Amino acid sequence: SYSKKPYRLKFADKVKPFGLTKGKSWVLLANAQTGSMMANAAAMKIGQMVGAEYTNHIVPVELYINGEYKGSYMFTEHVSMSNNSVDVDEAVGYLLELDSYYDEYYKFKSKFYSMPVNVKEPDLTEYSISEAEARFALIQQDYNELDSAVYHGASLDNILDYDAYARFMLTNDLVNNQELGHPKSTFLFKEELENPDSKIKFGPLWDFDWAFGYESTRSYCESDYTASIFKSSMYSNPGYKMFWAMMNNYTVQKYYHKVWTDFINRDCIEELKDYLDCYYEFAKYSFQNNASKWGDGTGYATIKEIMKQWLNNRATYLYNNIAKFNLDEFLYPLVADVNKSNYVTVHDVAITTA
Repeated sequence: SYSKKPYRLKFADKVKPFGLTKGKSWVLLANAQTGSMMANAAAMKIGQMVGAEYTNHIVPVELYINGEYKGSYMFTEHVSMSNNSVDVDEAVGYLLELDSYYDEYYKFKSKFYSMPVNVKEPDLTEYSISEAEARFALIQQDYNELDSAVYHGASLDNILDYDAYARFMLTNDLVNNQELGHPKSTFLFKEELENPDSKIKFGPLWDFDWAFGYESTRSYCESDYTASIFKSSMYSNPGYKMFWAMMNNYTVQKYYHKVWTDFINRDCIEELKDYLDCYYEFAKYSFQNNASKWGDGTGYATIKEIMKQWLNNRATYLYNNIAKFNLDEFLYPLVADVNKSNYVTVHDVAITTA
């Protein structure tokens, strides 16, 4: 419904723009909603700091097409199974999107929660009919194991990568992304479908235009910072039911406490505030140019300050109100690799610190 449109870019050969990993597929995010031009940047920065799987990079750009100015955009990776996004071999893995638009050719509703599961990759339409049906059946069976275990309150130890899920959820919770409740734009993947040791990982993060309280108030960072990510009006939605149940899983809560404690101890909120200051200083003239084209772009100095305070208050509130556990069994603190959106952790190792 917006006049300012996003764009998908696909090159014949892999390219390496702005120093990012080489890839063919990229996206220009329009940020068409008033006040939204820092939302995705902030969320992806949080994902990078917390080590969420395959978090996108955000580069603010001015877009011209055939010499015509189109506005201020964000250049980022297209979410796909490729070396510059989800670096997983599509011959053995998969990438799914939980989304109520339910618009992929290969899709299914999960057995217990009736979650709308879209098969993003591999592209099964490129397979023979028999191969596609066999692969599709395996993917359905694999996802429904998660669906069933969550529904029945069974162990997720052999199904879910708890650590990846906790990092994914911290980011969504901190920015109050209620789209999980629908669900919309929620990705998960598995590296090796038929390997019993391979587990489902949630990510990459995507689409925060409706986060930061926008879904409730139609403005950014002006809602109550104590608001729950689980919006009560979505109680009957499959996303609400499943993610609520997952967040009440004992082991999930333990990992959630672990990643939150690391986030707080590394003073990530202060780093995030510095990032927002730098991002605004770099992009402010682009914002102003965008205002001349689309009307939105002024007032971002104030929006930035409101966002910093809201995120600070929300992080403090959330951490103070999560379930707390003994974290001695984990290697602690974790080490975040911001540049690669990756993290280093070691399990089952005895650590003695002075």
